[in-house]
Amino acid sequence: MLKTNEEKLTLLNLGGGAAAEKFEREMERVLLNIMDPNTPPDKEREIVLKVKMKPNEARNQIAINITCDSKVAGNWAFKTAALIGRDRGRAVAQELVHMQQPLFDNVSEFKKNEGGQND
Repeated sequence: MLKTNEEKLTLLNLGGGAAAEKFEREMERVLLNIMDPNTPPDKEREIVLKVKMKPNEARNQIAINITCDSKVAGNWAFKTAALIGRDRGRAVAQELVHMQQPLFDNVSEFKKNEGGQND
């Protein structure tokens, strides 16, 4: 029988506060993942707090194992594009970037084809 002046076991005092600390750590990890612009905003995240209890033969004592894990969204793949060509016989690539400077030297005007359209 428990003494009346002893504190009852709760989630907050379990393991001297270890269960709550583990949960808070995983909560921060999940929140940081949600705020990360490199992760998809619509993916669910999950925190699992697991408390395993194994009683002794007399059933008057239990061993308690506390674990807490989280599942977060992975990073998005970053997509880009590049133009490829040759420079002095060597294969080269240049990434396409919005608001990019002209890629080719000595291109000052478009040539008109026979139909009057720009190339």
